[in-house]
Amino acid sequence: MIVRLTFMVALLALSWAQWWVYAPRLPERMASHFSASGAPNGWSSPTQFFGLIFALNGLYLLIFLLSPLLIKIVPARFVNLPNRAYWLTPERLPLAMRRMGSLMLEFAIMSQLLMAYAVQLVIQANLGSPVQLSSHLTVALIGYLVFVCFWCFRYYRGFAVPNRSDS
Repeated sequence: MIVRLTFMVALLALSWAQWWVYAPRLPERMASHFSASGAPNGWSSPTQFFGLIFALNGLYLLIFLLSPLLIKIVPARFVNLPNRAYWLTPERLPLAMRRMGSLMLEFAIMSQLLMAYAVQLVIQANLGSPVQLSSHLTVALIGYLVFVCFWCFRYYRGFAVPNRSDS
């Protein structure tokens, strides 16, 4: 868990490094939104662009780090957890919180990796001429979708009720 948390902090630091290194080199009016073909169709200032990125970083961190605590605070009927009657009992709650924390941090890391890569592609597009977003983002999105499917499988499997066979 410490390694994952350290990696998440490093990814957040990468976001700040992208701003520090590239913001001064970007045009005052940069392309910040692109069509499916990669053509720019929305613009902002670098300050607005990175402000949005930092706000999203903060939201990721808040959601993914607080979610394990919420299952302890929120009434059980509002917790969307597989087999919640089993996992939210007082004796199993600490394990459920650890599992939730680990899974959510893993999801946050992958989401942050995708965002850092997308930001880098937007930066590269704005430093090139003509401004055109790389199709590599599509490949990254497909990879992220595969990860999300695998993660959902692990999430449901991680909160399954263990079999107790007395054979």
